[in-house]
Amino acid sequence: QVLAAARRTAARADAELAQAVKNQGAIERASATLAEQTEISALWNALARALGRDGAQSFEAETVGHEVADAATLLLAQGRVPAWTLRFESLRSPNGKKQIEQARWIGTHLPTNTEREVRVCCGGQEVTLATAVHFGAAAALLARRGIPEGGPLIAVDEPASALRGPAVEEWIALLRAGAAFVGARTVLLVPPDDPRVADLCDAQLVVEPVSDVESVVRVE
Repeated sequence: QVLAAARRTAARADAELAQAVKNQGAIERASATLAEQTEISALWNALARALGRDGAQSFEAETVGHEVADAATLLLAQGRVPAWTLRFESLRSPNGKKQIEQARWIGTHLPTNTEREVRVCCGGQEVTLATAVHFGAAAALLARRGIPEGGPLIAVDEPASALRGPAVEEWIALLRAGAAFVGARTVLLVPPDDPRVADLCDAQLVVEPVSDVESVVRVE
């Protein structure tokens, strides 16, 4: 009995020692992470002091802008739209000020080596390139905040209204690639105004008014 009790005591001591070692490892990892975060925070504070508030914000906006452009270009290639690339361009204010006065997305059409600002492209091109930019921005945001449980919800309003002919098929391929790109499991199209877009849907939600202030939703 004495020997058994001694063994139990030794086992408890070993378990406590193992837990203490484990806790010490966790403490050391947490300390290292805190030190790294403190160092990064100090670097950002030094950058902010050197550039000023407007300059720091501009630096961050330009950093993210280029990241979004790279992600959007990659998505265009994955979505079978390899003829285009995207880049982010910012214009600083005159007189030595540090804030950004204008930011824009520039699309380069590789077959003709021509550049166009996305917002002045023709309807179909603008929709396609803007969609890539939006997914690129979503990817940059999710990279910083993490992907929510179940994946993000994508809502698209009248997606095919400005598209004609082959541009619809091109946009559908881009939508599929974009949803996979950001890990989205649910895409809400409002409304799927082209039969080819509607065919993508697993179900349709039909909203029917039953009074001036009330509607019912039916799943088809």
